[in-house]
Amino acid sequence: MRDFGIKKRTYTVALITDIYELSEEDKKTLEEITLKYGIDSVLIDKYSEWLVNAWRNETREILTNLGVQIELANSIYITCKEEYSERRIAWDKAIGYCNALKDKFHEILSTIKVSVGAYQVVGELLQKEINLLKGVRKSDNQILTKLS
Repeated sequence: MRDFGIKKRTYTVALITDIYELSEEDKKTLEEITLKYGIDSVLIDKYSEWLVNAWRNETREILTNLGVQIELANSIYITCKEEYSERRIAWDKAIGYCNALKDKFHEILSTIKVSVGAYQVVGELLQKEINLLKGVRKSDNQILTKLS
């Protein structure tokens, strides 16, 4: 998903002629330009590279923060209320990052036209992760109750 499903499309002179219903004169001009500059086909990106890079960087940052919070929470062994509170905050932040990632994918999907299938799987996996994190958080409540 490095490119979020955005594919470069190859447009040949013949395809451009058909799409834009070019006159023979315009077709000939386009052929001359492509021959002159050695262009076999014209690649047209629907979305700018900077946008894909921004999405990629934002997604990477969210994933990094998510991993950090899960590692932090897992590194805390609850022996007192303060440790419970620290661990709870880390779990809450991890859940927040899962939701931020879901929001980022919704933003991407609302902006571009790509197959939703791959994103649907990711969305389901994120929801499963959220449910698992909430389950761990709930089990921590039982540990706190035993300490009290």
